[in-house]
Amino acid sequence: ECCRPGVRPDPQDPAPQAGLALAGFLATMNVGGNTLTETADLIRGEARRALELDPAESNPHAVLGGVAAARDYDWSSAADHFRKAMSGSSVSADSRWAYACLYLLPLGRPREAMEEMRQAVDQDPLNVGWRAVLGNLLNSLHMYDRALEELHKARELDENSATPHFILTE
Repeated sequence: ECCRPGVRPDPQDPAPQAGLALAGFLATMNVGGNTLTETADLIRGEARRALELDPAESNPHAVLGGVAAARDYDWSSAADHFRKAMSGSSVSADSRWAYACLYLLPLGRPREAMEEMRQAVDQDPLNVGWRAVLGNLLNSLHMYDRALEELHKARELDENSATPHFILTE
């Protein structure tokens, strides 16, 4: 609800609507508070409104794919949405994270997930979270030197972020 006023100035612009859906999804997945079960309908509604305004917008498909995978375990719907999200002209780092962690990993495709996260880090090299996720994936693939490199970079970017420290401890 705090983000909704940002959408009001131009209700025909799909970008703020897509951003609202993504913000709700990421807040539920990363911050906690309300569960995805509680917020799924709201998140889906915002993503669908963005697609009504611009059917070519790819980020709402990543949100819909993420909800289908993480909440519903509807792998067919998730595949359809992620296919659309990942074939857009510009794929966001957030979409790459959702695709890697919520779709590829549960389906046993860690190498592909790692490649998506590598691209997410290339797009947003100062994002500590993306570097930590990449480090974790590299570690799970037994690429320990590369994992340490990414995790140390993440820690250098923000020494107070718990995630890289936690993964390094593992």
